[in-house]
Amino acid sequence: SGAPENAWKSGICGCWRDPESCCVTGIAPCITFGRLAETVDNDLRSCLFNGLLYCLLCAAGLCCCLSAHYRTKLREKYKLPGSRSQDFISHCFCECCSLAQEFQQ
Repeated sequence: SGAPENAWKSGICGCWRDPESCCVTGIAPCITFGRLAETVDNDLRSCLFNGLLYCLLCAAGLCCCLSAHYRTKLREKYKLPGSRSQDFISHCFCECCSLAQEFQQ
């Protein structure tokens, strides 16, 4: 817990720095989420499974719960600043921007 925190490579609205991932995230966030889950989990199978799970949860309006959980996992893995509540709020109100920021990390 005393370890220093790293900084995010871009802000929550800095997704425009990478237009390709920004467009993919805006059109098909399940692809970005699957790729992000693969990175966080260090498991190739995680991409397909979590991408599909994300789609199903989006249909129920609950995708932000899953993506916020993965934002927390990403923050813990790379020692990034933030909290679980901030993760949830960022995904509830800025889902695509949050996913793009995480993917650029």
